[in-house]
Amino acid sequence: MDEDRLEELKDFIGVNFGEDWDMNGDTDDAVIEAAIRLYMDSPYGLEGLYPVVPEIDLWFSADPNDETTRRFLRDEVRSYYDPEDWGQRSNEWLRKVRDRLVVGFAEDRRRRGLPSA
Repeated sequence: MDEDRLEELKDFIGVNFGEDWDMNGDTDDAVIEAAIRLYMDSPYGLEGLYPVVPEIDLWFSADPNDETTRRFLRDEVRSYYDPEDWGQRSNEWLRKVRDRLVVGFAEDRRRRGLPSA
């Protein structure tokens, strides 16, 4: 996997789940929601996050196991949030992030009166 092609994913996870990830919420769901709301409230909405979903899909196209994803999140992305500490598998958690972003994109487009993607 060419991890240089995952820069937006790295930025999103690194910024929102870095060392102080729990300042934006007590749970990963709250932090994901806070990040989505922050972008949604900006003039451009969630458009800045659009590249994250295809990059997550690209990551999963290599069919990584949970340990590979866990190491990627910890070592490459520098995420301080470890899904396994919270009873989630790393792949399951990253798919949850993806799915929540997709829902957020639809909400954002509807809110701004834009057609569905």
